[in-house]
Amino acid sequence: MSVAKDNWYLSGPLGIDTPTPRSPLAIRAKEVSEELISFEDPSGKTKWHINQNFGGNHPGLNFAETGVADGRLFIGAGGNIGIGMTNPKANLHVLGGAIINQIAIGIDPLPVDGLGDITFPFPYETVGTIHPHHNLRLHSGNSILLHCGNKSNPTASFDNAGSMTLAGHLTVGTGSNGTIKVRHIDGKHYQNDDNDALHLNWNTGHPVHIGSLGSKSDLIVTGTIRAGNSDLYFTKTDHNHTAFGNSSGFAAIENAADHGALMILGRAGTDKGRKVRLWDYLEVNGDLDVTGELKINGHLNKLDVLEGDTDATIRAHDLCFGHSTRLGKVGRALVDDIRSIEVAPPSGRGRVTQKLHTLVINYNKDWQAVVVDGGVYTPSSRQIKENIQSLSGQVAKRIVATLMPISFFDKRDRLKLEYMGFIAEDSPPEVASPNHDAVVYNHIVAALTKVVQDQQQIIEALDARVTLLEHPA
Repeated sequence: MSVAKDNWYLSGPLGIDTPTPRSPLAIRAKEVSEELISFEDPSGKTKWHINQNFGGNHPGLNFAETGVADGRLFIGAGGNIGIGMTNPKANLHVLGGAIINQIAIGIDPLPVDGLGDITFPFPYETVGTIHPHHNLRLHSGNSILLHCGNKSNPTASFDNAGSMTLAGHLTVGTGSNGTIKVRHIDGKHYQNDDNDALHLNWNTGHPVHIGSLGSKSDLIVTGTIRAGNSDLYFTKTDHNHTAFGNSSGFAAIENAADHGALMILGRAGTDKGRKVRLWDYLEVNGDLDVTGELKINGHLNKLDVLEGDTDATIRAHDLCFGHSTRLGKVGRALVDDIRSIEVAPPSGRGRVTQKLHTLVINYNKDWQAVVVDGGVYTPSSRQIKENIQSLSGQVAKRIVATLMPISFFDKRDRLKLEYMGFIAEDSPPEVASPNHDAVVYNHIVAALTKVVQDQQQIIEALDARVTLLEHPA
């Protein structure tokens, strides 16, 4: 050893507390933590120290800020490095935040000159920030797996083809008011997007698929769906009616193969069952089949009933016709009227009241006259009659004798035309209606026919007698 002024020169290894140094400088550790070196300030206070087994159970170089914290930098046995901790679990384990300007991992040479696979071009950039001039790039020749919490399986993964698999929910850009705002889900440049619209496959020419095979509801939208200037297609040809719209308050549109139709299922659970309302103008180009009642609150401009064996059934209490330029109002042309009549019971004793279902033409004389162009035929076949008896001449003579022909004006006739006929209440019961409020002219014709026949026989007998008197034998 030699000394020159303030400098010391030593040839050969120097050992501190070790008689056999193997390196130019060897320090033998002391105490439980195996202390090695301490660093003092000019006043003699220890500021930093190094040991190699902190607490006797953390083997590794521990760079400690004396009296403040251990593990400011810790190099553990096996090579794991910890910052802010003394038990690193990985090659580099940082406790707390880290500001990293540039990191290159696993690629040599770098894909971009000066930039690594994970790149933060500006100081204090944070993970996850989306900004037109800031990037977060992850590059791997294989897959990238992201684990959150204590999950053994990856929360998100990217394969080497660029596909992403996400386990759980994805929330993008949640605002302070709780509304989720999603932007740039189309890959287009940010300058082309000046609103918070959601674009899927924007300007790519490819379809968007939502849902999966076998799912009950592939797409659920809460809010309004608008399809402007476009078509709506139902292309699943083997879809069957699911009865999903049967729940109270639900409605549905289905392309149902089992019904062979596009089904519009109205709102379920109303007082009418399923209920559909269509506003404004509805045009049906083709046949319209209605199973149930058809109610029209308005005007039916035209009704054509096709020829054939099919019946046209009209169910109504009053069937009204009329044109505003003619009658001035609608009139009850046909009325399904129920009238009470008194008839003799089968026993012949007393009288009983029965209801007579009557079809009334021109009810209450809504029209001033009824004209029938063509013949009027009354069914009179023997096949529809029973208990057939000849009309007594005496009865017929009494009927004709008691009829009182009159002329009159109808109170309901605005023109006050003169009519001729009979008063039903004063007519014989044989030619009056059961309630004596109408006259049965067929009965009068039968009685007159019988009287004329009997009179004709009398005339022929008298004519024979006159001939005999004028020309005796």
